[in-house]
Amino acid sequence: MLSDRGIAAFLFFLLFSLLLIANAVFAFLLLAAAVPALFVPKLRQRAILFLFIAVSILTSFSARTLQKRHLARLTGTPVTATGILHDLRFEDRFTSGTLLFATLKNYSGKRLTLPRTLQFTVSGNSPGLSSLLPGFSVTITGKLRKHRVYKNTGTDRTWFYLSRHRLFSVSVPDERMIKGTPTFLSRVLNKLNPFNIRVSPLNRRILRGMIAGDRNALPDAFVDKVRDLGIYHLFVVSGFHFGILFSAAYLLLLLLPVRPRTRKWAALALVTLMLPVTAFSPSGLRAWLMIFIFLLFRAREIAVSPADAVGMAGLLLLIWNPYQVADPGFLLSFLVAGAIVTAIASTDRWWQAWLKIPVLAFLAASPVLFLFFHRLTPISILVNLSVTPLVIVIFYLFFLTAIGLPLAPILDRAVSILVTVTDRVSPHTLTVWAPLPLIVLLFAATGLALLVHNKRRGFGILAAVLSISLAVSLAWRPAVNALRVPDTGQSQAILLQTHGKNYLFDTAGEWEGRLALVPWLQAIGIRRIDAVFLSHFDSDHAGGLADVADNFPVGKVYAPYLDGHSFTFNRDFSALARNDIPLILLSRLKTPEFRLPGIRLTVLHPNHAIRGKSRTNARSLVIRVKTDTTSILFPGDLDGEELAGLLHGLSHADILLAPHHGSRHAAIPGLEKTVSPRLVIICCGRHNRFHFPSTAFLGLFPKTPVLTTAAHGEITIKLKTNKGE
Repeated sequence: MLSDRGIAAFLFFLLFSLLLIANAVFAFLLLAAAVPALFVPKLRQRAILFLFIAVSILTSFSARTLQKRHLARLTGTPVTATGILHDLRFEDRFTSGTLLFATLKNYSGKRLTLPRTLQFTVSGNSPGLSSLLPGFSVTITGKLRKHRVYKNTGTDRTWFYLSRHRLFSVSVPDERMIKGTPTFLSRVLNKLNPFNIRVSPLNRRILRGMIAGDRNALPDAFVDKVRDLGIYHLFVVSGFHFGILFSAAYLLLLLLPVRPRTRKWAALALVTLMLPVTAFSPSGLRAWLMIFIFLLFRAREIAVSPADAVGMAGLLLLIWNPYQVADPGFLLSFLVAGAIVTAIASTDRWWQAWLKIPVLAFLAASPVLFLFFHRLTPISILVNLSVTPLVIVIFYLFFLTAIGLPLAPILDRAVSILVTVTDRVSPHTLTVWAPLPLIVLLFAATGLALLVHNKRRGFGILAAVLSISLAVSLAWRPAVNALRVPDTGQSQAILLQTHGKNYLFDTAGEWEGRLALVPWLQAIGIRRIDAVFLSHFDSDHAGGLADVADNFPVGKVYAPYLDGHSFTFNRDFSALARNDIPLILLSRLKTPEFRLPGIRLTVLHPNHAIRGKSRTNARSLVIRVKTDTTSILFPGDLDGEELAGLLHGLSHADILLAPHHGSRHAAIPGLEKTVSPRLVIICCGRHNRFHFPSTAFLGLFPKTPVLTTAAHGEITIKLKTNKGE
């Protein structure tokens, strides 16, 4: 028996990989500390093994880092990629897909990288691609792109994109530049087609998500609900599904006259077919490696504990890609699996294990949920207890239906019951935020719980630390008086925090709001938005309102007009109605000045709250906000003649948010003298196609400090109060 050495080694090298990515100096110091052990005879063998694993992880990390830098230099150049098609997703404005084992080449045919997972996108609707099936050998030609990574606290996802091979993608200009040919794998998948069964369309989509890991098949509303309930792992392929599939394949092979050892390896071979279907997900690889390690050690007559099998599987995946320590899916998969196999004893009865598993999974997942998602769902324990048996029944029913038994009506009914249960349960999600030391302590308690020999005591310690962290998180209300401007690319969002209130001015674009603004607000501990002010309903200013309204309690929303012809307005208005948030119109003549807790607002533009026939920029809401000691001017996208005509109504402001992202149309002579700001802030994206900010606008403020999100990332300006803070 390896006696927990596998899980201990995994936890140690998990920390080693994290230090290596965060700051390689600490990892090298840790590596150097093991060198003296080489000269101690009793420790020499272990030290050699330790150094071998560390050097392997270091080599993999160096190779991937050099590959990233090499591809970054090639961004924007034409490339050709060839690989196995995993999936295609048809969106409203584009089509995207994933290639497995893709090789990148330039036009001269020189290979640029080793085989890798690669994303690609095609602009517009692409009906001609519907003939491509998973398993096809596909060749695409386009430009290499680097994913936009926002420079914000808590939302820098460079490591995550590297772990999922999503930092780089290929942009294909036309669907005719994508060629596909059938392969043996595609023919096998097409012949099998286990989803051609008589169930309702909705239930078929859910089955595709559960069995094949096709997350795009699941309805968006259903995905949001099961995520809030903490049971999303049951509806996408995970180690849980691989275990059920292995047991089902083993039971089926009992009908054949083969030796037990051969039967186990044959069942593993059938499970192996699921790996490319799931795009080699961390949870799938972990489950497959666990089964493989068990069978290999048993064949060699070496006893291995389940915890050590989890640890050794994690070590192999870390050696393959150290960046996976930044993937929440990787951490959740191994921490939860390690907790379950560590604490479940062979003497436990089935009902004891059934009661333990959801509690252990919740405890082990809590540090990752704190760090990455800033939310906990305690009710997930009860939901998992009730839903998991039904999911197991659905799996076996599907397996029996796929081999020809007439059980489709029963399967359809079982999936319908599952949908009904998840639809009627309210999630009651807790939004949590805790200081980094508490999160580190929570991770340390998780590691201790996995290592101590008295498992009840170890997980008792973890439960106590989680309770303390949760209490601190729910009671923590950091008093902040600041103007914070997140990096949301070529869009705009500004957060004003004063007197314990949070006021949001614009909500960035649709994708920027979802990928940058909402995670950033959660990362800095925002639980409520007291008011949202929209300058106008262009997508780069109001596109993220729907996601903000769906993720945070919002007091009121203020806007200058209604625009039923705008897609952004209709999407935002639906979100406000869905969350019962009032929308209030502002204008200079109707609401020239009003107060909210901690601030006084003066409306300078527009005169009337109507859309009119003018440009949306010309109808922008211009407001002057006065805190205890600081005045801030928010001009939205007002520019040109409208901005020039408003100069006579402007006055001094300490901070100026650049109108229209600092465009040349906003470079109105006299603006600098009229406002005379002490600081100018410009929201714009790095290397944006509009070339914002313009040299003409920057020339207006030769002696005034100018900060841009393109150059500085997130910008934070601390504000003083009357108390002199």
